[in-house]
Amino acid sequence: MRRLLLFLLIGILCLGTGFSANITIPGFDLTTYIFGNNGEMIMITDSEMDILIEGGYKFGGRISFGFDGFLTLPGEYIPPPPLPPPLPSSGTISMPLSFKAAELMVRDIGGIGLDFSYFIGESSYLCYGDDFNEYFGTTMLESTYTPPPIINLAAPFSFIEYRGIHRINGTGVKLTYVPDEAIFGLEYFLYQDHNFKISESYGVNGGTTIILNSSIDYLDTGWYGTDLRLFLNFENIKIEAFGGGSIDSGSGTGYFRFGSLFFASAGPFDFLLEAGIPWLDPLAIGGLEMWFILFETRIAAGPITITPTVFAHPATYMHNYTATETNVIDFSLDIAVNNPRKDFISFGLETTWSTSYLLFSSTPGWVLYGSPYITLATPGVSWEIKARSTVWDSTMASFDFGNYLTSIQGVVSIRAVF
Repeated sequence: MRRLLLFLLIGILCLGTGFSANITIPGFDLTTYIFGNNGEMIMITDSEMDILIEGGYKFGGRISFGFDGFLTLPGEYIPPPPLPPPLPSSGTISMPLSFKAAELMVRDIGGIGLDFSYFIGESSYLCYGDDFNEYFGTTMLESTYTPPPIINLAAPFSFIEYRGIHRINGTGVKLTYVPDEAIFGLEYFLYQDHNFKISESYGVNGGTTIILNSSIDYLDTGWYGTDLRLFLNFENIKIEAFGGGSIDSGSGTGYFRFGSLFFASAGPFDFLLEAGIPWLDPLAIGGLEMWFILFETRIAAGPITITPTVFAHPATYMHNYTATETNVIDFSLDIAVNNPRKDFISFGLETTWSTSYLLFSSTPGWVLYGSPYITLATPGVSWEIKARSTVWDSTMASFDFGNYLTSIQGVVSIRAVF
């Protein structure tokens, strides 16, 4: 049924080509992580591509495709006949291109600037900053900081991509009101909430765990969500705020969420603050672990760009609880020669001190990462090549050069804007 619906949507959108529709690819992201395992080189690639179909002034649509890496972790499973041969102890396979989202929209209903959309799959990221560029034509506001991924082959692979405080993901409708030449905008979402995942990984006997493409996760579709957000776009100040919640249609159990984004520019200084609670259980109010807090300052000092970032991880993100993220706070300092966002070539060093229970334990855990990098800003495409490694951690009595070498991970990020 889902496949039939997808083909139906694609067919409807493609019909627009006969009516002066424009088909473009507004963005294409590729990120590859390279690391070693038992003498082998493992690569995990994550990609996202949008295909935008615009059907003239009144009607439009969007289809999004992507794929995730496929990783088999150590520990072979020997199945009895006549099952297939055992899985390899390690390896990586590129998954096929898969459907991620589709959206149909009707613009300017009643001539008052109100747009109506029906969407399936991943929609907007709230308090991330990217929608200011789409609605108001601003420069890039969002933070480029990404926490070091947890790549531990003795345990299930873990990687959380943080983009704002909440993501709209499901099947529903959206109302958008952003008047031309205005300094404000409003969005309202009502949807079946697909952020509630029943399972993300599948284990088999012998210790092998397979991380599968996110598009085939089983979803608890009995949940429904609603969110309202506001944009304010002044010349040197940008503000976004949202509030919403989700409810289980069977039990009546509900959770709330809220957050805000504040961006200010003052000459060579930029300030970015994202703060909110992605998951608020009214029957179990917690502490700092509930909060998503990211504060970043960008300082342009001549040819040097200095970017300190503080990021408090939320224990529950996209409705999924992650014990390893509870009370984790990152302190990052990025020093670059030239501006990675503007100049053709830049290079620098990002150091990140990632702490665990820093405010709640006399012996907190911590890891110090060092990441030299080089970036290229070619027309339409930005490139970043980074070597990330563990310099020191709280379990080491002293610096271990051997551990430093074996912990090196390569990261290659490519972002194209057409």
